[in-house]
Amino acid sequence: MTITIKQLTLINFKGIRSLVVPFRDITNIFGNNGTGKTSIVDAFTWLLFGKDSQGSSDFNIKTLDENNNPIPMLDHTAEGILMVDGQQTTLRRTYREKWTRRRGSETSELTGHETLFFINDVPLQAREYKAKIDAMVGEATFKLLTQATYFNQMKWQDRREYLTSMIGAIGRGDILARMKPGNAEIFTKEILPGVKLIEVQKEVAMRKRKLSDELKLIPSRIDEVKRSMPPEQDYDSIERTIAIRRAAIAEIESAINDQVKAYDEKRQSLEAIQRDIFAKRKDLQQMSYDHQGKWDALAASYKNEQARITRQIDQIQSDSLSNVSRKQSIVSRIASVDQERAGLRVEWSDVNSEQFEMDYNEVMCPTCRRPLDVVDVEGKRSAMEAAFVVRKNSRLASISQRGNSLKEESERLQKELADIEIRAAQYDEQIATAKADMGLLSEPAKPDPIQDTAEYKALESEIQQMEARISEIPKLDIDDLKRQKSEVQATLSALEQSMAMKQVAQKAVERERELLAEEKSLSQQISDLERREFAMDEFTREHMNMVEEKVNTMFSLVRFKMFNHLLNGTFEPTCECTKDGVPYSDLNAGGKIQAGLDIINTLSRHHSVYCPVFIDNRESVNEIPLLSSQQINMYVTLDNELVVR
Repeated sequence: MTITIKQLTLINFKGIRSLVVPFRDITNIFGNNGTGKTSIVDAFTWLLFGKDSQGSSDFNIKTLDENNNPIPMLDHTAEGILMVDGQQTTLRRTYREKWTRRRGSETSELTGHETLFFINDVPLQAREYKAKIDAMVGEATFKLLTQATYFNQMKWQDRREYLTSMIGAIGRGDILARMKPGNAEIFTKEILPGVKLIEVQKEVAMRKRKLSDELKLIPSRIDEVKRSMPPEQDYDSIERTIAIRRAAIAEIESAINDQVKAYDEKRQSLEAIQRDIFAKRKDLQQMSYDHQGKWDALAASYKNEQARITRQIDQIQSDSLSNVSRKQSIVSRIASVDQERAGLRVEWSDVNSEQFEMDYNEVMCPTCRRPLDVVDVEGKRSAMEAAFVVRKNSRLASISQRGNSLKEESERLQKELADIEIRAAQYDEQIATAKADMGLLSEPAKPDPIQDTAEYKALESEIQQMEARISEIPKLDIDDLKRQKSEVQATLSALEQSMAMKQVAQKAVERERELLAEEKSLSQQISDLERREFAMDEFTREHMNMVEEKVNTMFSLVRFKMFNHLLNGTFEPTCECTKDGVPYSDLNAGGKIQAGLDIINTLSRHHSVYCPVFIDNRESVNEIPLLSSQQINMYVTLDNELVVR
């Protein structure tokens, strides 16, 4: 499909009141900055897709007045006559303001906007218009085929995916044929058809990394085992000494049990006395609690009543302060209302004295700026004067309504001020009453200590007599036997720890043999995985070489670097455009335009779609590739008006 522009018409578009631009196979547009070159491109992309040349749908197309405000009631139109495979098609898109006269109003108001769509003067709905445009060329494809810099502004991942989709799939057998025979055999055996190579590479890398981490730990673990191995000892002699120590401990424990059995008979009578002492001490404690509790209740009642009256006084004083603050606020508001009412009276007088004056700019044709006919002028004057009267009466009514509202507010505030004065007197009376109640309170007298009562002293005397009886009973004395047992037990524990080292030494020797075997196994597994990695790396490298070769055969000027070699011998995917070996990012403005046009030629052939190519800053490049599409050159010159040749 071949699409060319025959003619583009702009009406009230981005400050251009009226402009008709004819196009040929090669069209040159000259003009200084700000003369409207970009507006022509924006008008064409807006006509097709409702967006400017940068892809934004949120841009201002309205014509502005000298105060930078949109001129009302203007249609904003872009119309293009296109040749689509030799057949002429006229597209038109109009952005129109919607003005509505509300009920009861003599003037219209701007209530929204609408966009009108036409193809060959036939009106269409937005979705129908979009479907027609998409049938010619989609928006994404249009950008690729019309903007020299668009492809290289895409993310490198998107560029790479786009190019690889153009060359199609590369056969597995073709790649294997370019590999070393040994690696090809490993790859064919390990990577079955249908299995994703990247997933196998990730799995192998993860397993290799895990095995390598484990292998690195083996020497330190062997060294740790050797360092933990205990020194050689005479374990037979240690075992005989352990038997002697255990027999000595058994004899000491038998002597302890005999003394404990004799003491148990005396302990029973001792426990009965101790239970009586505990019960009587509990009675003493309860007497103290009861005595103290009576006084605590009286003191708490006094403090609670004192706190209650204090809170009552604080609350009344707080309410009184709030009342005073509210009074000050109301007095201030009354003064403000009076001042505002005086201002409204002055404003009403000023508005009422306004007279209608004719603005003769309103009777000029908005397009050619010529005066209207006398009949039209008189008619417009009458309409404008009537509208002036309606607005004036509406403003006077609004001022009067505001004045009445302020009057009602003033009367309400005066009434509230009187109520505040009444409450102030009530608060003073309430505070005086509460302070009088506080003066009637009296703190309760503290009672004598419970320890001075006869009942408490008698019970305490009984406890002392019972404790004296306990002190007469002899205590169990087995400390010397326990000390002997502890000493023998300490030597026995040391011997048993020494004996345990025999088993530790045996386990250490066995563990060292296991670690050496594991080290050998891990090394073999890593070697096997590395052979698989070499095979997969070569497959990927040959695949990428074939991809890069196929991609670059499609272009005349540019070449694409599809992957980077890394210092560690591996590679990573990329997609970098170059011209004459220079990366696109380092090219000058002319070189970037040449590279972009070469890409457009290739993409146009791939899609079999040829669209108008807009070349901005054409003055920056002397020679450009021969284009199969319509060519529109945009030159920055000193011309203050657009020149089309």
